[in-house]
Amino acid sequence: MIYKNIQQFIVAEGNDELAGSDPIKMDIGNKVLKELIDKDVNTAHRLYLWQGRLFYGGMIFYFIWHLYGMYLVTGSE
Repeated sequence: MIYKNIQQFIVAEGNDELAGSDPIKMDIGNKVLKELIDKDVNTAHRLYLWQGRLFYGGMIFYFIWHLYGMYLVTGSE
């Protein structure tokens, strides 16, 4: 994602190999890069949400696992 941000600055300055200083090509390049960056941001957001869900799910599972271990050690009669 960082490379795409840097590339967007290069296109905006008119120093890109493909777009050059042609305003139409620069506009198209900026739009394409913005779409790619937005896609990466959405993917990162989804992964962030799943990371949180899995973290808290793991905490709950760990707690239940230890409660079950204590139950087995105390010896249910």
